[in-house]
Amino acid sequence: MVLAYYASLLPVCVAMIVGVLLALVRWKIHPRISLFTVIGLGVMLLGRLAWIVVYALLLRYRFGMRFVTAVMTGTRVIDGLVAAGCWALILAAIFCDGQTAFAPRRGAGGAACAGRTTRGPDGGVILTRGRIQ
Repeated sequence: MVLAYYASLLPVCVAMIVGVLLALVRWKIHPRISLFTVIGLGVMLLGRLAWIVVYALLLRYRFGMRFVTAVMTGTRVIDGLVAAGCWALILAAIFCDGQTAFAPRRGAGGAACAGRTTRGPDGGVILTRGRIQ
């Protein structure tokens, strides 16, 4: 039973490790996206490894059932909250454009744009409608 539990975690942990490695390889191209990905996947991976340690300790020392239930409930709640934060970082990495995530678009001279903006062929911001504030 214990071996089956550890084996069930293996594919997820391998996928997280591969994701972290891919993010590190692409760090120079997309530093912000890679940062969000490494933090999100890294914390989730550490959480899985911590859960393995907690599970092994609970089995080894044969605590009372009430204590085991309380520990497992508490760690699952904490794990769920941490996982939600990690998924928020991963979603931010998916949907940010890598350079101006969570920051206002900038027009000429670094001024914030009040209208719709788009990217030009050279990657620069072009103001298509509105005015520069």
